[in-house]
Amino acid sequence: MALIEDEAEQQTLTRIEALVDDGFSQRQIVEKLNRANTPTKFGGPWTRSSLRSVLKTHKRRLQLA
Repeated sequence: MALIEDEAEQQTLTRIEALVDDGFSQRQIVEKLNRANTPTKFGGPWTRSSLRSVLKTHKRRLQLA
């Protein structure tokens, strides 16, 4: 099954990466995403658990690339 890139998801991932690089904690990142009304992939609010899942999946994909 091929992955289909979603522009909105890519923008959110880029924002998360920038926030991590700037030294923000997971709690702070979740707060910023929710204050900006940035939905998760499934349309809900961000939690630390959903953020950790995204970071883990992204890290794994980078290692495979």
